[in-house]
Amino acid sequence: MSGGDIHQLAAAYALDAVDERERAEFEAHYATCAACQPEVAGYRETLAHVAAATAVPPRESLKAEVMAEIGVSRQLSPLVPDAVADLASFRLRHQRSSLLLAAAAVMVLVAGGAFFVGRRSHQSDGYATAVAAVLARPDARVVNLDGTGSGTF
Repeated sequence: MSGGDIHQLAAAYALDAVDERERAEFEAHYATCAACQPEVAGYRETLAHVAAATAVPPRESLKAEVMAEIGVSRQLSPLVPDAVADLASFRLRHQRSSLLLAAAAVMVLVAGGAFFVGRRSHQSDGYATAVAAVLARPDARVVNLDGTGSGTF
């Protein structure tokens, strides 16, 4: 057995499921291997028990008895929830939750907009104060431009 462990052939050898080359290699090994001999003997004993077992055909009346019992036995229905929801009530609940979700989204947008506008007005107040402070300095000059010049001083 090239590239593999010869011990792995013990079950196949006991089942007579090896080709001629594998059989020759395993039999040469088997004669001197203390591990393979009891393993092959165990497989052969088990196979003898399996071969001795025979199937017992069912009695002739069994099919008729089963078919008769099926006719009178209550069949279990598939697993369903205890209370099946009415489609109209489901739609109503879905519409309500959609409206609540939309109202919450509008409230978040209004609150965010108010916060942003309030922050901008606070910032613009700060800018106006800063510009007034710069213009109030004694070294500040205000130059009015008419817009007709070249843009240079």
